Amino acid sequence: AFADMVWAALRDTLAQDRQYAFDRGFGLYRGETSFMDWREQSYPAWTADNVRFIAQSFALSTNVLHYQALQLAATQATVRHDAGAATSYAAQAAALKQAINAHFWRADRGMYMSYLGGDGTPVDTYDLLGIALAVSSGVADGERARQTLANYPGWPSGSPVMWPERSDQPIYHNRAIWPFVSAYALRAARTVNDPTRIAREIESVLRGAALYGSNMENYELLTQGQ
Repeated sequence: AFADMVWAALRDTLAQDRQYAFDRGFGLYRGETSFMDWREQSYPAWTADNVRFIAQSFALSTNVLHYQALQLAATQATVRHDAGAATSYAAQAAALKQAINAHFWRADRGMYMSYLGGDGTPVDTYDLLGIALAVSSGVADGERARQTLANYPGWPSGSPVMWPERSDQPIYHNRAIWPFVSAYALRAARTVNDPTRIAREIESVLRGAALYGSNMENYELLTQGQ
């Protein structure tokens, strides 16, 4: 019964997103970045009062989640012996993976950008969750998967959730470590067998918990302070 509910919700959500959020010109879904929703920190400051730019933009993390939803739908359709739906969802997933790699990859940085403007303008900003999801989902594969994680900056205390940091914004997503994102980065590091990143993320998560005797939501980047 639960599987039937999941299938119905998944199928209807994908249909709705395809109608309202999918841009056929770019082959991507529009929308805000996953998790980093303090908008003037992860987007230009003026978006605090004008969110149209955010709604029209394309986010790496959100598109990777759409990719994973399409893959899940293809699997569920196969289980239900619906070959036509399985083929359609698999084709949509493959096309989305290709579009993500075509538009979000920044060769001069060796990383996937966090988001693009609504007209496809590349923005020189990056986020750890989006990159980690791209790697662990298989959207980033081969050398790109290895590069994008290795090239993402890290500090002795851990990895920031966004880079570059902003001098005009307070600490929260900006200039901060979030342990749950570090855990996703650890998963991605295991995917590409990056021992340096594995050690950094494990040490950061354990150090933060040891310092404060609890699993905190986030820490300041430079000192791992609260």
